[in-house]
Amino acid sequence: MKNRAELSIIIPHYNSPYTLEKLLRSIPKKSEIQIIVVDDRSDEFVEDYQRLKAADEYSHVRFLENSTSKKGTGTCINIGLSSAIGKWILIAGADDYFLENFYDKVSKYFETDYDVVFFSPTSVYLETGKIATRHLYYKQLIENYLNGLPDSELMLKYDFHSPCSKMIRAELINQHMITCDEVLVCNDDMFSVKVGYYMRRFVATRDEIYCITDHAARLSKKSGKEYFYSCFNVKLRIDDFLKERLDKKDYKKLRLVGINILYQAISRYNLGLKDLVNILAILYSKKIPFLSLEYIRRNSIRLFHIHSMKDLQEN
Repeated sequence: MKNRAELSIIIPHYNSPYTLEKLLRSIPKKSEIQIIVVDDRSDEFVEDYQRLKAADEYSHVRFLENSTSKKGTGTCINIGLSSAIGKWILIAGADDYFLENFYDKVSKYFETDYDVVFFSPTSVYLETGKIATRHLYYKQLIENYLNGLPDSELMLKYDFHSPCSKMIRAELINQHMITCDEVLVCNDDMFSVKVGYYMRRFVATRDEIYCITDHAARLSKKSGKEYFYSCFNVKLRIDDFLKERLDKKDYKKLRLVGINILYQAISRYNLGLKDLVNILAILYSKKIPFLSLEYIRRNSIRLFHIHSMKDLQEN
């Protein structure tokens, strides 16, 4: 039988040993913490990564390799999950890092009966260290829930798509066989939705434990047709999942709408007219509306709160 840790931290890694080292240094060396790094067959800075693996400073870290036929973050997280021995799971990006005293903030939940603990994230620009905006929507979801806004519990459950900055009971993942999609992008979206659906007891806190980094190359590496359709298919599957399981009233508040898909296709993935026509045909066949009152209401509230948070940060 595996020795039991309190917490397993799973870190998918690809071509970023320098930021990975900063992340590892932000995690205290404790017997209660298992750290798993899963390398996605890095092909840059390989010597630096090998040096990191061999360093005595990181002898407590378990370094694994993705030797499967499928590359990607989702595959690496799944490999990490299969080797995790902690009662709780945290997932961290190799570009990100934990904040000072994060262990004190997470450890107080070790003996609770929650399925998930949502922590409020923050973010910085990698190049400058200045406060970024990647965390604002997730922070808003937590604030809305803590302030008792209408539908805030529903949104926290099903719209907090990042697996980071939330601690998940391993038993929940194992019992419901929750894994990441092994696709190019949006590989953790369905994972997060299933966690939200199956969890029964959860808590949200304003405590910050995790910093997301943002940088210029992040989105430029993930544009184009192949990446769009990978994410589009995940969103379609999530829509089907929610439609089959939620009551009609709740589903309507979360359902996929065409305008957001088309906006992403044009602005982020730079798709042309032929693909846009194809996307519209798929949306029509799936009876997905172009726009809905629920979507307008949800996003007007979202934009208001995000701009309010930006103003607070800048003042």
